[in-house]
Amino acid sequence: MTAADRRAASFACVCALLLTAQPASGSIVVILASPAGILVGADSRRTTDGVAFHDACKIRAGARGVFAATGSYPDALLERLWTAGEELANGSETPVANLDALIAIISAEAVAPDAVHQGALAFVSWSHGGPFIASARFTTQNGRYHFERSIKDWRNRGREFVAGQVILSNVAPEFGEPDLLDFSRNPRSFEVIERVITLQAERDATVGGPTDLLRIDASGVRWHRQKPECRKK
Repeated sequence: MTAADRRAASFACVCALLLTAQPASGSIVVILASPAGILVGADSRRTTDGVAFHDACKIRAGARGVFAATGSYPDALLERLWTAGEELANGSETPVANLDALIAIISAEAVAPDAVHQGALAFVSWSHGGPFIASARFTTQNGRYHFERSIKDWRNRGREFVAGQVILSNVAPEFGEPDLLDFSRNPRSFEVIERVITLQAERDATVGGPTDLLRIDASGVRWHRQKPECRKK
């Protein structure tokens, strides 16, 4: 990074959040936000009984926003989780209200006292002039879910907001200030997201397969790339 880059970074409001979860079936979702819009990317790998498949749809798009999740979940919860997440993302509530509603659904599900599940969830929207992301990571212990929430409201921040990121991942990715600076220079490019996911696949066995990419801005929610398994018929 040049001296000019370092000076630019020192004046930028660079906001970041990393949500990590440890189970062997989780993978990665990368969310990058700027005043120009929000880019979301996810890998496709899921692991079931030690076997890897590349058909997982970790991003669900609604008319008004997006739901994304990674991690390990009880089998009985999976279908309900994705159905509810997509319905909430398609509604008119805020990401915070959607996150709280999904947490209530998950918390109501029974989980075995000795079961170990961890994961991360996020609702993403563009409203009132900027990015709005509500996310949480969870663990299970003694038959109960425990959540840690995080809210990133970058709406109407003016020039003080340059770029921010939320990453849902099993293993902390190789992502730093230079990556966020690269994104801020070209906030309509998915290059940084694809690079982060590619590097993560080299160091995390739960990451791999095709990458789904999506954009959210004032014009709405639009897919940049979506594998056939995830397209609605």
